[in-house]
Amino acid sequence: MRLLVAGWKPALRGQNTIIAAVLLAVGLATGAGVAALAVTQNPATALIAAAAAAATIGAIASIEVGILVIILVACTDGLLKGISPGWHTQLLKDYFLAICLLRWGWLSVLGQRRESMRHRVVTAALVFAAWCVTEMFNVQVRNQIMALAALRSWLIWIPLFVLTHDYLHTRKQVERLTLFILVLLIPIGVYAIVQYNVGYEHLYRLGPGFRHYARFGYMTKEYQSEMRPASTMVQPHNLAAGMSCAILLGAGAIGYFYRRRPHQLLTIVGIGIFTAAMLITGGRTAVGGTAVGLLLLLLLTRGVRIAVVMAILFAVVGTQISGITQQRVITRLATIVTEREYVRYRIFHHVQNALEFSQTHFLGAGLYTTTGAGRLIRQAGVAQRTVEDLPGVENDFARAMMELGVPGFLIYMWMLYAAGSGAFSAYRQLKDPRDRWLAIGLMSACLGVVTRLLTGPSLYTWPEGIFFWIFLGVALRLPQIAAAEEEARLASETAAGSDRSVAR
Repeated sequence: MRLLVAGWKPALRGQNTIIAAVLLAVGLATGAGVAALAVTQNPATALIAAAAAAATIGAIASIEVGILVIILVACTDGLLKGISPGWHTQLLKDYFLAICLLRWGWLSVLGQRRESMRHRVVTAALVFAAWCVTEMFNVQVRNQIMALAALRSWLIWIPLFVLTHDYLHTRKQVERLTLFILVLLIPIGVYAIVQYNVGYEHLYRLGPGFRHYARFGYMTKEYQSEMRPASTMVQPHNLAAGMSCAILLGAGAIGYFYRRRPHQLLTIVGIGIFTAAMLITGGRTAVGGTAVGLLLLLLLTRGVRIAVVMAILFAVVGTQISGITQQRVITRLATIVTEREYVRYRIFHHVQNALEFSQTHFLGAGLYTTTGAGRLIRQAGVAQRTVEDLPGVENDFARAMMELGVPGFLIYMWMLYAAGSGAFSAYRQLKDPRDRWLAIGLMSACLGVVTRLLTGPSLYTWPEGIFFWIFLGVALRLPQIAAAEEEARLASETAAGSDRSVAR
């Protein structure tokens, strides 16, 4: 009887801890919701405050939960900001990222090994961060608040690599993260398709925070303004880029889940929805990045069956979207090929400006463009421009050369090279075909993000910038997880052999 009671004690302690954490989260969420309702008289704000309070407990208790919450907020950011515009939703992602970093630092103090710090990606990122801080004090920078906002845009998501790499220890955690992203983006993609057909009127009725959606659209050759859905995200570009990452991750997940048909079916259905949502936005950079990522995936896998599946999906979905939009989206996307001079100008014009600028500003003009600062800076009443007579840039390589100078541009390229070479080296270490498939999907998605740097700050915008560093963390962690599982399997087989020998 004593042995039975002793065996139950650890389980009871663990169960009590979970119950206490749940009760604490419910209590904190209720208090935050009531306080927000009393101050703002807005039930939507109270609901967001309650959810954020509950998520805070989860993020404090587990970095994994914190990462999932950051992804959730990034993928629904447009909805949150529209329902309740203000500082609390502007900084929500930063808030949860800070909680995760505090927990990571506390666990480091307690002695947990931080293997991510050994990677040259982190070395390059630290040097890049130091150079960006230095450029804040460039003599041409006239507004330190704007420079601080620009520093945020360059560095904000890099810590996600460290967080993701160090919290992952098991294959189940990798699978949970993968499935969470796929399952989360499926309804978001469906809503994008619905939104294209019903418009934004239902959102306008919820509050004035959604009025900025009215400016999203593009002109067709018939001079008609075409609707571009943003779904739950801030703008159509974010939606298209997020769907691009999900398509490439799903392509790798098909091979990873080859023994689990329900997971494979979910992934294939998801890829179809992601493709439809991406195409219906008319996002040319997202489609171009997806094409480059798929090319890498097919070169590494040489998977004819996957190529056939993807070709069929794209053909079916493309046909349906062409019919829904009366070919306007397909016509717009085809300009990537039919209007090559425009595409070349769009990419290389900014590079030419940056090269000319660097001849007289070798160390750059300092942090000034604050790409992505958006409403956060406008709320503070800060002017958007800090340096006069500088050419505008939509190419992030050119932006690096202009803001950070030639040395900063070279460090930036070193960081990207370290990320790519590190991921490829990790892929080559993997032996299990399943792991190799997932690694290829992750690398392809990351390559798609880097390709989109040619036309914008894709490493800053969310969720694609968030996905890049998380996917990189997973890819570089996979070999260690596989090696640990192999070591455990060999130890189990050795122990079983020893038991059989003793029994004889």
